Formats: sequence, structure tokens, C-alpha cells
Amino acid sequence: MIRENVSCLIRNSLDLYNHKKNTKTQKILGISVEGFKDYLNNNPYGFRYNDKDIDLDHIVPISTAKSQEDAIALNHYTNFQLLPKEYNRNIKKDNEFNKRHFEKWLLWC
Repeated sequence: MIRENVSCLIRNSLDLYNHKKNTKTQKILGISVEGFKDYLNNNPYGFRYNDKDIDLDHIVPISTAKSQEDAIALNHYTNFQLLPKEYNRNIKKDNEFNKRHFEKWLLWC
């Protein structure tokens, strides 16, 4: 399931620049799919991939890409994190992640 979700996310981000995904997901991520899942699950907040109401988020938004090369670079595994859906979609939106702001928000939830 994770491979399909990540592959689709990368494909959609490249579609923004009218480019086709012609590179394997693992090569773009820079890590195996299982390694990526382990990376995501190893976070200080206890979020797990496939938890209810958790989004897979680009830390630096894909909307900041100026080219296909930028979009590919922003899909490296180190630019992904898990965030609560409410925070990601209503507060962070297209802004770069601010850890301090997020942790304050998390305390109030």
C-alpha cells in the first residue's frame, strides 16, 4: 500500500510541471520503500504510517519547485514527514514546516 501511495504522490507532484514519472519510486525517494516506511515511523511524536487522520507531508512544499529537477529533489525521503491531517490541511497548507509552531499546536490538541 505505501509503495502505491508514494508513487501516486510523486506522480502528482511531477504532473504539476507536465512531466511524466519515468523513474522508479525507490530511486526518486533515495531509499527502499520499506526503509521509507521505517523512516516515517521513526518520528518523535509517535505517528505511524497508516494511522487514522495522519497525512504524508512534504516538509518543503512541492509547490516551491521551479522545475522537474526541483520536484524530483523535493520527493527525496528526507523531505517527507507524517503530520495530523487537521494541521497539515488547515494550518500548514502550502507553507514550510515550522517545528516549534507545530509542537505548540500539538500541546493544545
